[in-house]
Amino acid sequence: MRVLLNFKRQFKKRSLLTTTIISYVSIVLVSLIILTSVIMTFFISEIKTQNIKVQNQVFSSIAMKSGELVNEMNKVSMMIYFNSNVSRTKSFSDPIGRSQIIQSISELTLNATALQDLVLYTNVSPYLYNRESTFTFDTLKSIYQFQQPNPVFLDYLKKADTLKVFPAETVIKQGMESRMIPIVFPDTNKDASQNRSILFLVKEENLLNVPSDAHYAFLLVDAHGNVVARSGAHGDIDKINLNGEKVSIKGNGYYLFKQKSGLPDLSYVMLVPNKIIDAPLVDLIIIVIISVVVVLLLSLAIIMLSIKYNYKPVRALKNLVEETLGKPFETQNEIDAITESLHEMASSIRGFVDFNTTHKSTFRDVLLSSAIQGFYSDINEVNSFHKYSNIYFRFDTFLVLSLFIQDYTKHDVHKVLNKIEGSFEGGDLYFKSSDNPQIYYAVLCIDSKTKKQEAVESVFNSIKNSNISVTMGVSSTTQDLSQLWCLYMEAVTALDYRLVKGLGSVIDFSEVNAGSVNWGEYPSAQIETFATYLEHGDIDKAIEMIDEIFKYTQKHSSSLFIARCLCFDIIITIMKRVQDITYKPTSSQGFNIMNFETVEDLIEEAKKFCINECQAVDNDNYLLQEAINYIKENYCASELYIKDVADKLGISQTALYNLFKENLAITPLQYINNLQIEKVKELLVSTDLPITTIVQKIGRLDTSNFIRKFKNHVGMTPGEYRKYYGYNIR
Repeated sequence: MRVLLNFKRQFKKRSLLTTTIISYVSIVLVSLIILTSVIMTFFISEIKTQNIKVQNQVFSSIAMKSGELVNEMNKVSMMIYFNSNVSRTKSFSDPIGRSQIIQSISELTLNATALQDLVLYTNVSPYLYNRESTFTFDTLKSIYQFQQPNPVFLDYLKKADTLKVFPAETVIKQGMESRMIPIVFPDTNKDASQNRSILFLVKEENLLNVPSDAHYAFLLVDAHGNVVARSGAHGDIDKINLNGEKVSIKGNGYYLFKQKSGLPDLSYVMLVPNKIIDAPLVDLIIIVIISVVVVLLLSLAIIMLSIKYNYKPVRALKNLVEETLGKPFETQNEIDAITESLHEMASSIRGFVDFNTTHKSTFRDVLLSSAIQGFYSDINEVNSFHKYSNIYFRFDTFLVLSLFIQDYTKHDVHKVLNKIEGSFEGGDLYFKSSDNPQIYYAVLCIDSKTKKQEAVESVFNSIKNSNISVTMGVSSTTQDLSQLWCLYMEAVTALDYRLVKGLGSVIDFSEVNAGSVNWGEYPSAQIETFATYLEHGDIDKAIEMIDEIFKYTQKHSSSLFIARCLCFDIIITIMKRVQDITYKPTSSQGFNIMNFETVEDLIEEAKKFCINECQAVDNDNYLLQEAINYIKENYCASELYIKDVADKLGISQTALYNLFKENLAITPLQYINNLQIEKVKELLVSTDLPITTIVQKIGRLDTSNFIRKFKNHVGMTPGEYRKYYGYNIR
């Protein structure tokens, strides 16, 4: 036993060679097995990804061809609706006119080879027209023998107001049987005299043109998964589950690819059998396994040959730790040295946690200061920072308390106030320290039904019960969060009267200033003029106005409270106006107006503060406004490029991107798109222009692409938007 203990002691004290040999024999095998799995998974996943990518490319190519056919139908319908020979009402009344209509339709659709047939309907004539003849609505079914007894789309043809696609039908014309997809295009330019629509009969294989040697199915489905049209295998599918990447049909598995189509609320779906994508992976798995086994054997041999050198990185790590921490380790065993270093790191982490806690407390104080200074008017905005500050106001009535601690050196006042803050039940109470260790401030938020006196006494008694001697100044109440700065001035002024009222008392502002505050003496007009000068960047006049404000106050012998409010108002006005001009929060924290002995000192400091803050407004504001003005003037121009805007300002595109991102939190392109979308929304509800014309008016050439962007942004297509909101034309 003694020999064994000595061996263990020597093993630990002298070298890592033996432990390296033992550990590597076991650990390396496990590591290489894991490596095998990782390599196999990576290669299999990569090849499957590439295979799926190829299938997606095929799918996109087919969908693109289908989209071209949809665009062709759209162009044909527009040419027919805008053709004067077709649109003249008197042409419908005589055979020659009807013959001209048929001839015009034939000429307009001569190159539309992918369209099987079309039927033009108008309610001002009892006749229907195609590329060959004229016939009545009643004879439509005899010319086109539909499989269904009463197809719904025939009724819809008479009242069509939006483009609509119906499930494929078996149609017999002149003895030829084909599966057709009925698509009804309404006339969006219709006037009060007539209602027109076109029924396109498109062969299913023309719209879903899949290569003859393909081993997959191509479907057109609606938002609920109902199959509208199909091409390829599985002609018996009526409904498909669109959720997920795979689908099972009658026991067979398929990969499912989806893509939005140019037709409203319809998508293209391609079903590829699992074996087409997964089959090539079987041989790959065998090759990978053999290769990995060879790599494992070679790796193990190399490691065993160099095992005696493998502990050197550990020793190098020990040296690095000693150098980094600046502390040598006495032990000869590198593992012990690293263990001690981990303890050092753990201490550092605990220090970081402590720092983070302090940082959170700092954010809390900054948020509370900003609220007291009147920077927030929305209680929800303050509550949104609850995660970072632990400040949350539940009620709607606010007051401010100013505390003077007599025996602050005998207690850990900050700790006691935090405890009171966490256990207070009369409302939401938050304390804040000041530059003076004897002075604290508190914001108290109570329910409007709670009596102010009872809530204040509860706070006062809680502090006294903690054996702290306190004198308290109390403000009035308000439900306007932006007026907390005024309550702060009231609480500070009330606390100043402790020399008269005595220590250990609760001094309400209403008691010491009853009837003495005349807000008519307050220079509101001068403050507003001062703010206007700041907004227009006229610093010289703003500085002169500061002198005018204080001269006005001295002339009217304003009270101490009014003077303090005036000082506070000047500083907050500067900070708010600078923030509005720069689009960014001011970097200054203001200064404590209680620290000044004379009005002259305060005037000089206010002037310096005004100059420093206004000089902080950099060139970004001018450039941003110039960019916005240029975009607003030209966003409807055809193909407005970001490079055009950057060249106009004389800056790079990257600088322009950063300018918008830092100030508006969006890119220049997003800003242009937003303006165009808003313009389209305006035209949709104020005009009856067709969507294609509206899109062209904002300089966009690709109508279908813009419609997709419009739907992603607004949640509905332009047609749906117009239908939902209507348009207002007198």
